[in-house]
Amino acid sequence: MNKTILESMRRVMLRRIVENLDEADVVDSRGSVVIGKDLKVRHVPSQFEYTVADVVQGRDGIQIILRSPESSRFEPGTDLVVSEDEFEKEYEVK
Repeated sequence: MNKTILESMRRVMLRRIVENLDEADVVDSRGSVVIGKDLKVRHVPSQFEYTVADVVQGRDGIQIILRSPESSRFEPGTDLVVSEDEFEKEYEVK
């Protein structure tokens, strides 16, 4: 009986891990999420705070889409698209 419960729990946990990995946007070599949706970041030169709206893989590499500081998360606003290189140079995780 206990073995059946443990197997069931393992299947549920594995399914949740896979679902979360599908939603993870940028991971490092160890598989840890580095940049993901709703992450707060700061533009170092201006000190403006942005929220990551999405991360997409494009022809030119990874693009990070940032919600502008004035935008509400519930109303469509103007999003800022930043390349991975620019993000690494000018933004820090808050």
